[in-house]
Amino acid sequence: MFLQQAGEWAPGHVWPDGIALEIVGDTESTWRAVAREARALNLPNHIHVFYSDESPEWQREVINWRVWDQTLLLAEFDFHFTIGWDFSETGNLQRFPYSHNMWRINHPAQFRKAGVFSSLSVSKKTIRYFRPDVFADILHRLPGVQRFNWTFKARIGRGEHIRLWENQCAEALTRFPIGLKKLSIHQLPTVERDEQEPGRVALGHAMAQLARRLGSFSVTHLIDATHFFSANVLCWETLEILALQSNKISGFELPSAIELLLDQAAMAALKMPKLRDMLLHNLDRSGVAMYRFTLEGGYATFYAECSDTWGLYLSAACRQSWEAVAEKVWHGTGWLGRLRLLLGKHLS
Repeated sequence: MFLQQAGEWAPGHVWPDGIALEIVGDTESTWRAVAREARALNLPNHIHVFYSDESPEWQREVINWRVWDQTLLLAEFDFHFTIGWDFSETGNLQRFPYSHNMWRINHPAQFRKAGVFSSLSVSKKTIRYFRPDVFADILHRLPGVQRFNWTFKARIGRGEHIRLWENQCAEALTRFPIGLKKLSIHQLPTVERDEQEPGRVALGHAMAQLARRLGSFSVTHLIDATHFFSANVLCWETLEILALQSNKISGFELPSAIELLLDQAAMAALKMPKLRDMLLHNLDRSGVAMYRFTLEGGYATFYAECSDTWGLYLSAACRQSWEAVAEKVWHGTGWLGRLRLLLGKHLS
């Protein structure tokens, strides 16, 4: 088994910065197909299961109906792996010549700890076949991983199923290892949902708590920035980079709603002594916009940019809030410039 072999690798035998591990999935999980066949056959004593072993040939196995539950559970933990060297800080992967070869891991409990991996990426091809707690288990068995990039398609189904998944995700975040430094979670666009649904709010609070021990955190579509900022967090001592998406940044919202979001962001920024880049943006094609606070070139700069479909608004009170952020950042870092305000319409 691949990860059992990787557990025997010594750090000195691989690239000094570690290896980046990418998890990819088929468009259809073999075990998922097996599970559907099992339910459809409804045989009294056994079912026939196809599985892929080390041999490329398909094999047939008879499974007693008494272990159907265990078989269906394995369907949730059907993974394939490819690996590549990690040559840059951005986490870009260069695949091995034969990385199309796949390894099947039936259950993360079988993983042996492998400390040579520094980065973990989950492809959007995994879609929605894997529960969030699976990734918590995998991360615990990869103690050297400092960067985790997770991209997936949105959950599709009834509201209670989506809420259950969100609750599972919030619980899994509490189990992410302490060594993780950079986390990026990108959910592909989905239909509009109520921003104040309890599952989304609780998930946003869980992400805010996790970000307390991260250096970089970004998330899109899964939560709204307001969920993150409403969490009861005293301080994000290590957080340097934060990127959040919000539906409040829209030409269809009242200026007061946008100003409230920016005030919440400023209050949170005051709790981030190492902050050097905060990005708030929307992903609405009808009106792209962003607000960004950065430390660069001796200046603390607050950018506000949008497309030509709607106008920017930044009140005097909101500017004062961000001036207070810049002042606190200067005292903590020795920066000597003033807060620059750059307003424009440069996005397309």
